[in-house]
Amino acid sequence: MPTRSYVKKSSGDVRVFLLLWLLLGFSSLGPAPLFAADPVEDFLQFFRSGSSSAQLRTSVTRYRNPQTGQLVSLVGAVHIGESSYFQRIQQELDQHDLVLYEMVGGPAPGSPELLSAEDDDESPPSSSRKNSSLGFISTLQQGMQDLLQLEHQMSQIDYTRGNLRHADLTSRAFDTALKIHGLFHINPEALFTGLAPAMLDGIGLQAALSSQDDQTVNRVRWVMAKTLAHSVGQMALLGVKDIEKPEDLILGIRNDHLWQVFLDSLPEGWRRIAIFYGAAHLPDIRRRLLEQGWVEEESLWIPAWMIPVADPQPVVELQRRARL
Repeated sequence: MPTRSYVKKSSGDVRVFLLLWLLLGFSSLGPAPLFAADPVEDFLQFFRSGSSSAQLRTSVTRYRNPQTGQLVSLVGAVHIGESSYFQRIQQELDQHDLVLYEMVGGPAPGSPELLSAEDDDESPPSSSRKNSSLGFISTLQQGMQDLLQLEHQMSQIDYTRGNLRHADLTSRAFDTALKIHGLFHINPEALFTGLAPAMLDGIGLQAALSSQDDQTVNRVRWVMAKTLAHSVGQMALLGVKDIEKPEDLILGIRNDHLWQVFLDSLPEGWRRIAIFYGAAHLPDIRRRLLEQGWVEEESLWIPAWMIPVADPQPVVELQRRARL
């Protein structure tokens, strides 16, 4: 894939954004030795499509309620990706009667829910939505989007569709939970365990950023895709002891809210329901479905990033040397 040079006047800022992203756990710091398997890999994978090409891909996994016949699809998401990825996700969402979607702060701009709430004077002013405690994540995502030359979910998914329903915390609910629980619960033991993989990721990232040629962007994608596909170590660094039973704010409390919205929707009689959430949320939601007797039917994979790296060797070689 031909790529334009990613180095801009603000490239230093973009690198800072990327390192912050890694350190804060919004991409993986690498699989910690404490964990033998990563349940997130059932929903987000680094897939070698050839000897020197790869994909970051997300899954759609379907479950059937044997009593009611209702179907729910867990549609895993990464928030930046190829335009073709979001087109495929949109097609998937459009096949469902109801889509429960993730967005801290409230319904998406332009969504029927938000417009209805504004008509009823029930929604906060747009300025308060922008001042959410997680506003910095948008800045990090923008830096990632620029660096990796990808698109952002908010500009690609049509949130004006009538089948979408907000299933995340409002700004007020999030800020209340933040005061009670805090944003992160750093686990010192897991932090030290994860330092070595984090350093290797950083070395690989530096190698990719230093390779100033027409494959630079692809090499950076390669490194980032491999780290994103491993989330158990990352979440442990933030205090999540069990990603399938999280109790933190970022995963656990938001999943509790999502699950209640889902349960409330079932008596409405929807035949096909989609849960459109980040991949790290879905092992917990899968566990809840299976415990309630839902049966897995099928899964499919959708490529989010295409990475036709002609020669990933500079990255691989530096990481190998660092292990010696």
